[in-house]
Amino acid sequence: MLRLALGLCALSLLATPALAFDPQKLAELQDTGKCFGCDLSGLELADGQFADSYLTYANLNRAKLMGADLSGSYIRFASMEQADFTGADLTEADMWDARLAGIVLAEAKLDGAAFEGSSMRGADLRKASVTNANVKRTNLRDAMLAGADFSKADFSAASLRGADLTGANFTNAIFANTGLREANLTDANLTGVDLSTTNTTDAIFCGTIMPDGTRNDADCS
Repeated sequence: MLRLALGLCALSLLATPALAFDPQKLAELQDTGKCFGCDLSGLELADGQFADSYLTYANLNRAKLMGADLSGSYIRFASMEQADFTGADLTEADMWDARLAGIVLAEAKLDGAAFEGSSMRGADLRKASVTNANVKRTNLRDAMLAGADFSKADFSAASLRGADLTGANFTNAIFANTGLREANLTDANLTGVDLSTTNTTDAIFCGTIMPDGTRNDADCS
């Protein structure tokens, strides 16, 4: 009987949905604008207002913050893997060395944001505005960047290998020792970009506007 009771208790615990984030930490963030190293994983708060917050080392994995305002926030060393920030405002947010693999930032405002040293493999930034951003040393391998505006962004030493850059705007962006191997540059705009130190091996050029303003259709089928 004891074994049966223990088994039923275990099943009950498994059936009870676990709260992914700490509600007290959320209240702390909302009250003070600071939450260092706090666990907000799985948080669902669309249109949340967190501008100028301090979230260093925070865990926001799988959080759903569509349309949220985190503009000017300090989010260095945080983990936001598989989080959904569709349409969010992260203008001038500081995300140095953050773990952002699989993050969704589609149609987000990321102008002037800093991603230097971050891991963003497989990230979704389709139609995002990322002008004047610091994307140095960032891993954007296999990322979805179609239709995004990266004009004047700095991609020095970044990796965009295998990324989908279809229709993206890189006007006057900085590419120094940048990796574009196997990237899809169909209809992308590279006006004013210096590609002299960039690896474009096996990259796809079709309808691509090159640095000198000419059109490259080399890989059009």
